[in-house]
Amino acid sequence: RSDAAPVTVRYEDTEGNELAAPTVMNGKVGLPYTSESKAINGWYVSQTPTNANGTYSETAQEVVYVYERSDAAPVTVKYEDTEGNELATPTVMNGKIGLPYESEAKAIPGWYVSQMPTNANGIYSETAQEVVYVYERSDAAPVTVKYEDTEGNQLSAPTVLSGKIGLPYESEAKTIPGWYVSQMPENANGTYSESAQEVIYVYERSDAAPVTVKYEDTEGNQLSAPTVLSGKIGLPYESEAKAIPGWFVAQTPSNATGTFSETAQEVIYVYERSDAAPVTVKYEDKEGNQLSAPTVLSGKIGLPYTSKAKAIPGWYVSQMPTNANGTYSENAQEVNYVYERSDAALVIVRYEDMEGNQLAEPTILSGKVGLSYESNAKEISGWRVSKTPKNAKGTFSDAVQEVIYVYSADKENEPGEDSGEDTPESENKTPKEENGNSSGNNSKQTNTQTKSKNKLPATGEQLTGQRIMGFLGVITVLFSFVVILRRKRKTEN
Repeated sequence: RSDAAPVTVRYEDTEGNELAAPTVMNGKVGLPYTSESKAINGWYVSQTPTNANGTYSETAQEVVYVYERSDAAPVTVKYEDTEGNELATPTVMNGKIGLPYESEAKAIPGWYVSQMPTNANGIYSETAQEVVYVYERSDAAPVTVKYEDTEGNQLSAPTVLSGKIGLPYESEAKTIPGWYVSQMPENANGTYSESAQEVIYVYERSDAAPVTVKYEDTEGNQLSAPTVLSGKIGLPYESEAKAIPGWFVAQTPSNATGTFSETAQEVIYVYERSDAAPVTVKYEDKEGNQLSAPTVLSGKIGLPYTSKAKAIPGWYVSQMPTNANGTYSENAQEVNYVYERSDAALVIVRYEDMEGNQLAEPTILSGKVGLSYESNAKEISGWRVSKTPKNAKGTFSDAVQEVIYVYSADKENEPGEDSGEDTPESENKTPKEENGNSSGNNSKQTNTQTKSKNKLPATGEQLTGQRIMGFLGVITVLFSFVVILRRKRKTEN
């Protein structure tokens, strides 16, 4: 047999591109040939030639195996954080072996690609592949924590929280002296996001410690019930002095106005007693006539006063005032001591001859000190008044007084004696006479009548009578002094 022309076996894609070196088969004309496809990685025979088997001939022949690419193993694109946690559903890319692939990062809110994979772009193969995009969290927009009152006024500088999108944040209320949180924000805790957020804590003023307003004297004694002021910390307070009868504010406290705080405060108004209206002490008789200049007592309202009766010669206090002791007030007061005249010492009216011999029983006059008295001479048989005493009329006093009428014998009864001449006057003057306001004769006169005698008594009888009368006079004087002393003591009490 003759050598046949060659049979060339080709391996091409659908575009006619050679995928592998051709195989040339030789043989004898008329003999059969058999061709085979080649195993080409990533390709498969999609079209078997009709002349895959045939007969050699003297004409050259071509056998063309047409290939298409094989399906590649998938390329899985993953989106993970640095910890390998999946952030989004993976993307699976399919293709033909040998063809290129291209992957893309996903836009994931709150995350950014921090690490690009080296095989982000590659070639499909018969082996499964993974493309991993590594993400980190994006910086979040700030969370601003504000601290405000109910009017929206800022109480403290805001706190700015920073973090990564998607991570949680936690805020806290600030401790602000004098304020408390009245309204907690709903977003006190939350999640950082790409949008700026505000967290607002609403505060109200805390109740303040009380301000106690006191009203005291200079010794710290309470004059009136304290006033307690209540309010909110940081707000102002104003105190006022109380009007306290009989007192005036001597010292206004420096903290009369101030600010409520968390600490209790005291505001002390210091008072002093006001000057009282005068207390006029009067000394009058029962007719209201002034006996002595009034005494004016001065003092402070509310303090006690004490008055005293005056010792007024010839008078004693007959009526003590109920308000002799009392309390100074804002109203003028009068204290009236009512006096009556004291019983005076006796006025003894004597009737004597020129030798001092008693001729008749004395007359005792009694009355009130300062009032007038009037004496009269007695008619004594055989005698005539030779000299009327100067104090025949006078004024009762607290000293015993004597009024002495001096008599001379009538000439008819005693011839040979010269009675024409006045005898020296014998009288006792009072130590001191007080000018009284009373007039008239208020004396009580006791006359002891003696029997008229036609002759003078004998010398022995005369001396005995004089002794008796002298003794009676001494007793009378002593009794008068005792009465005067008792009345003076009564007046002083």
